[in-house]
Amino acid sequence: MAKQKQTIDALRLLFRQRFGTAGFRFIKIAGSAYQEDGLPDLLIKTYNGFLFWFEIKRDWEDKPTPLQIYNINDLRIRHKLLTGFCILNKKKELEFKRHWEDKAIDLGQFIKEG
Repeated sequence: MAKQKQTIDALRLLFRQRFGTAGFRFIKIAGSAYQEDGLPDLLIKTYNGFLFWFEIKRDWEDKPTPLQIYNINDLRIRHKLLTGFCILNKKKELEFKRHWEDKAIDLGQFIKEG
């Protein structure tokens, strides 16, 4: 959980740099018995209407479940949202993947390819 908090803090900083302090809203999805299984960990809404859903992983060896992959793809394809996976690497840099099999990219590429 500590690694996930570090990743979310790094995402906040990156989004603050990119969109300004009032330009986004973070909503952490905390799993519980009352929540749908397999939802991504973090929803981010930007002032200009972008919605991001990220499944946060410890590293690229921490594989998502089939349900997590299904939900990421469903949110992207059927609901037209920017979704993917995110890690904070050993150099404390954020890396993103749209599909689990993809090569890791930065946020700018992630948005551009979105």
